[in-house]
Amino acid sequence: MHRFVLIILSSAFVILWSSGWTASHFAVAGSSALSILTMRYVVMLVALLLLVTFMRCWRRVKLHDVMCHLTIGALCHAVYLLGSVSAFELGASAAVVAFISSLQPLVTALFAGPLTGECMQPRHCKGILLGVLSTVLMVSASYSSGVTAFALALPAIAMLSIAAGTVLNRRQELIRQHLNKRPLPIPLIMLIHSLGALLVLLPLSAAQGQIHWQFSRSEWGAIVWLAIAVSLCSYALLLLLLRHLSAIKVSSFTYLVPPVTMLQSYLIFGNTFSITDGFAFGLAITAVYVVMTDSKKKLAFNSIYEKSAFLANRRLTILRKSSATLDIEL
Repeated sequence: MHRFVLIILSSAFVILWSSGWTASHFAVAGSSALSILTMRYVVMLVALLLLVTFMRCWRRVKLHDVMCHLTIGALCHAVYLLGSVSAFELGASAAVVAFISSLQPLVTALFAGPLTGECMQPRHCKGILLGVLSTVLMVSASYSSGVTAFALALPAIAMLSIAAGTVLNRRQELIRQHLNKRPLPIPLIMLIHSLGALLVLLPLSAAQGQIHWQFSRSEWGAIVWLAIAVSLCSYALLLLLLRHLSAIKVSSFTYLVPPVTMLQSYLIFGNTFSITDGFAFGLAITAVYVVMTDSKKKLAFNSIYEKSAFLANRRLTILRKSSATLDIEL
């Protein structure tokens, strides 16, 4: 894929993903996080069923692959968003949650080595450390303002879940490349992921009596935006980027989410930010630049990707050829 196209897709991903924090912060102001998330994925599931049918994306998928994508959906959607949005109810701001989530590239880099074979370059280490420093600055400022440790721990758990899900998804893509199989349609993958999310959210909502339809117009607007623009469009961009970039580079985009979220919170909610926040801004942008650019002494962008994919393919030879298949065609 051409680099200019990657830049456009990456920019759209960051803007849409960032809007999810702002919209979630607005949505949970009048309803519980669990009820909002459950309805969000019900709307997303209906939209994906229509989209997959309209685009004729139904395929025969191995049972092993279905179970793997259900797990990815539970991690990247249910656990990730439940932890993050619940932090809003405990007083954490959208920008703080986004900054804690920006630790994802560090954890992704640690997972990616043994699971996908994508090695972390020294330049990646420098960029990740800069991103961690920007996160520490933001979180320390928030903690001193009275936000509890538990409220900060929830987005940390969420960050670990999406890091694990991102690497598992990347591993699935590399397995299919190694076996010379065509990639599954992204709408179909997202449909399975949304089912995985609802398998976690629906029982929790039912147990706490949080399943209902009584939302205000503004809350319904936020739910539809979160389901279509964020969960569907931005997540589709994430899956598309993972087919062309390493998990480490894709996860580095999350360093740009806090600055964009901060800007959106300032424009919509009138939130203010300090000099420390501005300094963390600059560090986050620098971190992404360092991770995404390779020094002249290193291989070119595409060569690095091809080499990492080749190393991963050598490791990912453990597929069971006798896996059962699940026919999910209409």
